[in-house]
Amino acid sequence: MIENIPIGLYESRFTTGSSVICNPPVLNTDIDVMFYTKDMASFSCYLIDNNWKSSFEDYKLEADGIFKAYRKENYNVLLTQDIDYYDRFEEATILATKLNLLEKHQRIALFEYVVNGELK
Repeated sequence: MIENIPIGLYESRFTTGSSVICNPPVLNTDIDVMFYTKDMASFSCYLIDNNWKSSFEDYKLEADGIFKAYRKENYNVLLTQDIDYYDRFEEATILATKLNLLEKHQRIALFEYVVNGELK
């Protein structure tokens, strides 16, 4: 499903979430893929035209309009056109993986700190 997204819509991507962060991996969860795009409007239109549904409200991270999320079946597409946000999100994924954060609340706290620079 993710492999069907035209490469021309994005610059880079990586898999994130508990399916890659946790060891052993969580097998009964969604697959989250973060994309960096230079044209979030075109990417969003493509997703909507291909029956992806907005699911931003499912995510706890504050994003100030630089982050969008879409869902289809067991896949979540996370979009940003802010390269710094994308890099921090990837850094948080790498750190959470190294720490093997198995508890969801721990992962959320780490992402809030690395991505947004704040602890809640």
